[in-house]
Amino acid sequence: MLSRLSLFFIAVFFQLPLFILHGLGELLGLVAYQFDRRFKERIDANLKHAFISSDENNLKKLTQLSVREIGKCLTEAPAIWFNSPQKNFRWVKQCYRMAAC
Repeated sequence: MLSRLSLFFIAVFFQLPLFILHGLGELLGLVAYQFDRRFKERIDANLKHAFISSDENNLKKLTQLSVREIGKCLTEAPAIWFNSPQKNFRWVKQCYRMAAC
């Protein structure tokens, strides 16, 4: 069972602004890629299978982008679940203003 301190941390964490959650998520994705062998193998195999180009530099760029986006998803999804619809709507409007969230 989660302790009160853990629940407090979770509640505070998911109240952070979206750009901070995205930054932490990108870091989480990059760290997972570097230190989780199974995650790295799956990402590499999937991208090699899906990516038609033989250019190794493009594949590296796509890999870095993919793991950062996966990390962002891991931090923003729970925040969306736990936030109010009004706050989620504000985030959507911010993303559309920025055109690349």
